[in-house]
Amino acid sequence: MNAFERNEKALDILSKGKFLQAQQLFFENVRMAPSHETYNNLGWYLFTEGLECKNGKVRNAEKLGTYYLQKAESIRHTSVNLNNIAYVMEIQRNLAYCQTGVENRDLCRAAYEYTEKALQLKYSNEAEYNRLRFLYLCDSRSTEVLSGLEKLSGQFDEPDCIEFLLNVLCIHARLHECLERLAQYRDKLDELCLMSLYCICGEYEKGAGLCGRIYEKYTLRHVDIAMLADCLIRSGQSEKALTLKQAWQEDAAPETKKAAQAFCREADRIFDSAAYRAELIQGYRFRPPVIPLCGYFGCKRHGTPAVEEH
Repeated sequence: MNAFERNEKALDILSKGKFLQAQQLFFENVRMAPSHETYNNLGWYLFTEGLECKNGKVRNAEKLGTYYLQKAESIRHTSVNLNNIAYVMEIQRNLAYCQTGVENRDLCRAAYEYTEKALQLKYSNEAEYNRLRFLYLCDSRSTEVLSGLEKLSGQFDEPDCIEFLLNVLCIHARLHECLERLAQYRDKLDELCLMSLYCICGEYEKGAGLCGRIYEKYTLRHVDIAMLADCLIRSGQSEKALTLKQAWQEDAAPETKKAAQAFCREADRIFDSAAYRAELIQGYRFRPPVIPLCGYFGCKRHGTPAVEEH
């Protein structure tokens, strides 16, 4: 087999869930035909799937995968590989944020620069969305993000893109326009998204109308509860707000008495203090999800070329 045939076989086997055999072929391709494409595909496999051991265990191999992705980058630049490295930075950014609660703007900026380089080589709506997302994480008030999303949404009206645009319109205080687009795209958005936007835009009765479905379907953060409470109370549905509070307290079931007392105090503040609800809601920051892209060369399922020509 040549390198292209070996890669095709590896991807076919991988699609059938035979990870160890696919992994062996990716390693063999690097050994027999080292190139930008073979280094990238091995790196992407290791980063996303891990290292399959003969005893059946799977070890985290993000560090080794990143090494091969960077080795591919050192040979030449392609959109596939550059987007992959941006995704590596996204995973690092998300981990740092979960640990500290603080956005690592250096990682956001670096990922933005990688996606921008990738787009210069090959455009896709998904990659442009990710570029704007990384820029937003650097500066949520960037006018480039707003203008870019307005343009992108005209040709890429996927729910993630629409929700992103609507939240950015709110950040720029274009609430009337947000509500107009909300009416247009309502069927594309989930109830939690709709409720949060109605709350921010002051359409409390519409937000309150979604309360029951939201509480039944979603795991809610304190800011989500604050928005639901605000919609119910501001639309004159205080009894429903009290019912929501009681349900939230009953479902929480903290493990210790001390934790239960703290939770009850927090619930009281959210439902009894308009000022505290406003503080939580004003501190809300929409975080758009990243759109994963296919990271393999020669993937028939996603139409990535075996070799990317420029």
